[in-house]
Amino acid sequence: MAVKGIEVHHEKYRLDFYITPLDYNNVGGYEPSSPSVQYVVKFDYHVNHAYFDVHSSADIGTRRRTLIDQYHEQEEKPVKFDQTELKSSDEELLSDAVSSFGIERSGEHGELHNDIMDMIMKRGCETEQHKIWIKDVEVSGLYVYVGKSHDMYRCGECTLKKRLEEAIEVVKERIRKRDVIRACDDVKEEEGINPTNKEKDGGDPTKKEKEGRARKRRRRNKYYKPARKRNIRVK
Repeated sequence: MAVKGIEVHHEKYRLDFYITPLDYNNVGGYEPSSPSVQYVVKFDYHVNHAYFDVHSSADIGTRRRTLIDQYHEQEEKPVKFDQTELKSSDEELLSDAVSSFGIERSGEHGELHNDIMDMIMKRGCETEQHKIWIKDVEVSGLYVYVGKSHDMYRCGECTLKKRLEEAIEVVKERIRKRDVIRACDDVKEEEGINPTNKEKDGGDPTKKEKEGRARKRRRRNKYYKPARKRNIRVK
C-alpha cells in the first residue's frame, strides 16, 4: 500500500528473523482449538514502509535523507499440530507458511527461507520443550519473528532528469507536428492549391478555376515572343 502523491525512484529491502520458544509474552491472543496437547509455530510478520527524500542516489541508506512518511503492517499466522514436537513430515506445511510472506524457497530470498526452516526444524525437534498453559490446555511451540524493512526514496536528481526528458519530448513533438504541416503545405503547392488562402477561399471552386486559368496564361506568356515591327517604306 503506497502513499498517494509520493513519487518513488529507488527502493531498498532488508529482512531479518529470530526464533524463540512460545511464551505468555509472544503467544498473543492465540486460543487452543482442542483440549488435547498442542504444538504451535506462531509466525509474526512485520513490514515497515518508509518514504525518504534524498538529493541523489548516493544518499540512499545514509544519514543524508529526510523521512517523509511511514506506515506499518503486521500479519500473524499460527500453525498448529496435535503433538508435542515437530516431525520431518511437518516441514512442507511450515515452508508454505514462510513462503506466504513472500520469502519463497526458489526466489531471491531462497537462502533466508532455508535458514528460517533449518532453525525451526532444529528447535522444534528438541525433546525439551518450553510449556505454557492456555485455558487448561498444555501448549508448547515456537515464536518466529520475521521483519521486513521497505525503504522508498524520492530522488531530487531523478526528478530533475525526468522533467528535463519530458520537456525534450514536448519540443520533439512540436517539431514533428511542424514538419508534418510543412510537408502537407508543400504537397498542396505542387497540386496548385495555395494553403495560405484555403480558409479565405472557403473552398470556392469558381475562384480556384480562375486562379488555375491565370497560372496557365502566365506560363504561356513566359514562352511567347511577339513579332518585331518592321517599317516598310513605300516608294
